Amino acid sequence: MSSDIGVQIPEVHPVDWAWYREFGGMAAVPPAVRLRNRRITRRALAKAGALAAAVGGIALGSGLLWARGDISWRPVLLIALCGAAGMALYTRDVTRRAVTARRRNVAAAVRAARADRIFGIPYVAAAQGSRQGFPIPALRAARTTAALLDLLLAVPGPSVFHRIGTPGGSTADHAVACGNAVFLVDSANFGGGMWEWAAGTRDIAIPTFRGSKPRPQSLHEAADELRCLLGPEIEVIPIVLVHGARVARGSTSLSPNGVHLLTASAALERIGNTCAYGFAGTARMPGLQEALQELLV
Repeated sequence: MSSDIGVQIPEVHPVDWAWYREFGGMAAVPPAVRLRNRRITRRALAKAGALAAAVGGIALGSGLLWARGDISWRPVLLIALCGAAGMALYTRDVTRRAVTARRRNVAAAVRAARADRIFGIPYVAAAQGSRQGFPIPALRAARTTAALLDLLLAVPGPSVFHRIGTPGGSTADHAVACGNAVFLVDSANFGGGMWEWAAGTRDIAIPTFRGSKPRPQSLHEAADELRCLLGPEIEVIPIVLVHGARVARGSTSLSPNGVHLLTASAALERIGNTCAYGFAGTARMPGLQEALQELLV
């Protein structure tokens, strides 16, 4: 599947996630919009059916006249065939306009549902990529994660923030706030293979195969600073979301500093299930969204 920001999303299957089956896809479209689209479909089908019947009648009558071989009817036959062709084109136009109207209604409903729930710019231009904490090689992974996190907005409640920076200089690609929890997400593109955390006090992702170098991660620093800023009432859950062809996590998926190492599909499933079921009906923590907005960079 591809995103709306020009990024190819890795091999994920949203229908495998329980929260997406309940809230995503057409389930995210409000009932009023679905009713409006059904009315559009019924009107279009009725009009197209009437036109198709007229075209069929003209074609049948034209065939009978042609079979009679009466030369005097040929001008009428030509006019009838031209009229049938015009009706066929108009039928196609009616169907196309109905499809466009349905898509426009769904897009408007999605935009309305996501208003005031997504903040920040999901990626920076290459010219801005040299900013501290946002190197150019990390842009593609961050853009891809942004497209995946966009799916979470089908669930009532969560808000998505792109490009978080703390006063101490630590950064994170994304944050998802829901209830009293904040998922702090960094994107990584390690390539294929099995990855896990190395033993020790530092957060270093290492491959379980030869050919790739260890990848130090600093997301725990941003998580620690965010915990101090938001207070003990807010639970901050840091996740390094790994992209790449045939990437899998190893046996050690929790770092010494409490950072989760997850594939894209596993991360979206865990965040979505937590937001959809763990905080179902939970009111938004006062001031949390405003505090995260102030940290956007």
